[in-house]
Amino acid sequence: MLKNFNPLEFNISTLEDPVEYDIEYVNQSQVKPEIGYTFST
Repeated sequence: MLKNFNPLEFNISTLEDPVEYDIEYVNQSQVKPEIGYTFST
C-alpha cells in the first residue's frame, strides 16, 4: 500500500524496532532506547 502513494503529495515517516524492509520514499527510523529515542518520545 505504501508503494502506491505519490511522494510529491505525502511525507511518510515510520518509527520501527527494528527496520525490517527498506521502503522507497519513506523516512524510516529505528528506536534507540540507549540514547532516549523510543516510541514514546
